[in-house]
Amino acid sequence: MNGLLRILHLEDDPDYCDLVQSLLTKEGYRVESVLTDDRAGFEAALAPEKFDVILADYSLPSYNGIEALRAARETCPDTPFLLVSGTIGEQAAIESLKGGATDYVLKHWPERLVPAVRRAVEEAQERTRRRHVETELVRREKYFRALTENALDIVTILDRQGVFAYNSPSVKRVLGHEPKDLAGQSAFAFIHPEDLPRVLQGFDYGLRNSDRTVTLEFRFRQPDGSWRYLEAVGQSRLGDPAIGGVVINSRDITDRKLAEAALRGSEMLFHSVWENSVDGMRLTDEKGNIVAVNDAFCKLVGMSREEMEGKPFTVVFADSEQPEQMLEEFVRRFRNRVIEHQRERRLTLRNGNVVTLEDTSSFVELRGRPMMLLGLFRDVTAQKRLEEQLRQSQKMEAVGQLAGGVAHDFNNILTVIHGHASLLLAGGSLTGVSARSVQQISQAAERAATLTRQLLAFGRRQVMQPRQLDMNEVVANMTKMLG
Repeated sequence: MNGLLRILHLEDDPDYCDLVQSLLTKEGYRVESVLTDDRAGFEAALAPEKFDVILADYSLPSYNGIEALRAARETCPDTPFLLVSGTIGEQAAIESLKGGATDYVLKHWPERLVPAVRRAVEEAQERTRRRHVETELVRREKYFRALTENALDIVTILDRQGVFAYNSPSVKRVLGHEPKDLAGQSAFAFIHPEDLPRVLQGFDYGLRNSDRTVTLEFRFRQPDGSWRYLEAVGQSRLGDPAIGGVVINSRDITDRKLAEAALRGSEMLFHSVWENSVDGMRLTDEKGNIVAVNDAFCKLVGMSREEMEGKPFTVVFADSEQPEQMLEEFVRRFRNRVIEHQRERRLTLRNGNVVTLEDTSSFVELRGRPMMLLGLFRDVTAQKRLEEQLRQSQKMEAVGQLAGGVAHDFNNILTVIHGHASLLLAGGSLTGVSARSVQQISQAAERAATLTRQLLAFGRRQVMQPRQLDMNEVVANMTKMLG
């Protein structure tokens, strides 16, 4: 079965038309034919891709095959055209072939008709397939060129020795090299010396294992002598005749490498600060569980890492601090991202110590982990004790200043009392009880003056000068005064 065959037949002999259709049907074709015998009918029937083959009688009363050939070449140039005649001469046949006819068949040789039609149809189909293949090749070439010219990555083909056979135009944008300047040079001459042994080893492995892809990272030299980090994925296609090389796709990862280096430096700095900080540091997750603590925090609360990490942060506090309520409050504040950045609290630890802690908190995001809370803790208990002592000292200083002022004014009054008492005693006019009373007044004034001098010394922060006292005399004087 040869399938459907669509024919446009220009013929004025219906019997011959029937013969053609019978011969083709006998060969297995399902024939659909349009029969016409004049110019108007023929040209009206022409349409691109409507017929598989055109059969035309060379000589007709009002038309001829050469004119029909010209009309067919203008309207449907890809459709096979066969001239059929019983009178065509050799010169006319040559002229028709030069004009674009596929073949010619003499009517008195009908056995040649079917092979000629078959050959013409098959050749047309082959031309159509070849044209489709060529169109697809052109399309794919344009597609590949657009990809390679506009891609961020570099497409490279190396030969077995590692010599550049091809570089996509993106090599200019990424590495600053013109593709034509790299052609014929060894790719290994541009690799950083520290990376070259590893690259050579990977290239050799790829040659020996063509079914495997090899991924490498290395530094590639630019025209100005600077280096760019590349990540390359390659596979040997030396066994493919269409390629015959090692295909490599390279991507510039310099920015990523620099970012990774900066991140490592940041992580090292954080680790150094974490381990060497004099302040206690604690990382806590959204549930209030301790993720990590440093040594300073362990010393601060008197517990080891194993006793704290993975447990609620309230594990370090005594039950009197209501740990459950503290945990609920923490979770609520964490969820709402509301946290006191700095505060001071007096707390009782699990070991019974009462401490005053100053803590500073902030949210942090670590790579690949959810947000956590970083807390810095400092024991300010001793500082608070010193501050209290300072306040007490300041109070005593104020009292001393007040006492000094009072003592100074009181001493002036005593001077007057002592002076008048001395005048009365010196006059000698007093006797008996009056004389003794005046004497007691004088002695009391003297003791009061001594007391005011002591107050003045306290207020002025003078150094005390102790002296020996006769207790019998002191008691006797007090007895006289009270008596």
